[in-house]
Amino acid sequence: MATSTTCNEDSVLSDNSEPQFDAVIIGAGAAGTSCAIHAKMNGLKVVLIERDKLGGVWHNTGATPSKALRASAEIYHLIKRSKDYGIDSQINFVSPSKVFERAREISNQARQKLKQKLDEFKVPLIYGEAMIVDNHSVKVNDKLLKAHNIVIATGSQPKILDHNNNSKIKNLILTSENIFNIDQVPKTLAILGGGVIGCEFAGIFPMLDTKVTLVEPKERILSAFDPEISEFLIERFKKRGIEVLVNAKEVKITENGLQINGREHFYDKVLLAIGRNYVFPKGIEKLNLTLTKYNTIQTNEYLQANHNIYAIGDVASGMVAHCAIEHGRIAALNIAGKKTPFRNVIPHVIYSSPEIAMIGSTIIKEEEKDKKFSKKIIFKENLRAQIESRASGFAKITYDQNHNLCGALLACQRAGEIIGYFTIAMQHNLTIEDLKKVVLPYPTYSEIVRQLINDF
Repeated sequence: MATSTTCNEDSVLSDNSEPQFDAVIIGAGAAGTSCAIHAKMNGLKVVLIERDKLGGVWHNTGATPSKALRASAEIYHLIKRSKDYGIDSQINFVSPSKVFERAREISNQARQKLKQKLDEFKVPLIYGEAMIVDNHSVKVNDKLLKAHNIVIATGSQPKILDHNNNSKIKNLILTSENIFNIDQVPKTLAILGGGVIGCEFAGIFPMLDTKVTLVEPKERILSAFDPEISEFLIERFKKRGIEVLVNAKEVKITENGLQINGREHFYDKVLLAIGRNYVFPKGIEKLNLTLTKYNTIQTNEYLQANHNIYAIGDVASGMVAHCAIEHGRIAALNIAGKKTPFRNVIPHVIYSSPEIAMIGSTIIKEEEKDKKFSKKIIFKENLRAQIESRASGFAKITYDQNHNLCGALLACQRAGEIIGYFTIAMQHNLTIEDLKKVVLPYPTYSEIVRQLINDF
């Protein structure tokens, strides 16, 4: 990519031996841009470096375009269900290419708005490959940047499987990075990997009339989460005609699809959702940082990898955009001398159909059964869900003897919005009785919060 900045490059690039910045931030995704903006809000002098597109995975290949694609799919699916609402309509899928074009356009708009925000706060943005020289120096475009602090916010990228340069297999494979560049909806799609990304796309493509098979090598999909989520989603998938193959230990991509446990399966496309690799800047080995068992950079509660090196976003286990944004804010405050620990009270949302959202711990271990308790209700008790014929799902909380919330799990329409109530409660150490004081409008999906805790 050609190099450019939001201001005169010479004004931020120099070979001066004295640090000219409070921080050099490497990576202009959710974490890096948040850090840069909050740093400027706190009067710091920073520079932001990006080797590819502004917005990182967040706006280019992740949350933004995938939710745009999901929105189009849901509209199409809802119209096909119009008889459930007393309306007789006919619809043809006029232009698949426009669905993907819309997702790309929304990504473009998000990037433009982000650029405007950076310009508003006068954040210098340099396009180029950053190379760490030492604890205070970063080289980009053959110029040296000196700073009191370095922030690593370089994100992650999808894992891929070796296809031995076989062109037919190469054309068969999709990843979360290139799936938004296709112009035709495949008739059949195998999704390899039953984690969050795999399950989200498994929910989207059947709404676009694709026959989907979800392939997972472990015993259950979403194995990192509460088993109730896996059970619920598999039941929903089966009702929608989505085939789920678990314990798929031996999987090989062929020119025609997949070979699973020795049996050939034919698919138009194969989407790889087998995890992500963390991306580190060149020269990072010079910093002698410690990695966790997950290969992320180990940080303290202030997001410091060492005294003047910060790691935020994916590379520091902040694998969702809203967590990365908060990482950026916290790192900026700490660089500004406003000692602020990162509190890992972060909700997670799986944008399946319906959505699944969770925060805290919703699994009660055997040794905790006399100290922790749970309450669960089905979503059919929510009138708004019945009105809109979207009453599938459940809501669950865990709590201790003093009625402090330990966790919440929602599998229902608008779960990603509703989880905010529980997030606020847990962030501010509110009890269930405190939460009961909040009056919620009727009839709304969010009323499920009151329905869940009314008996306390």
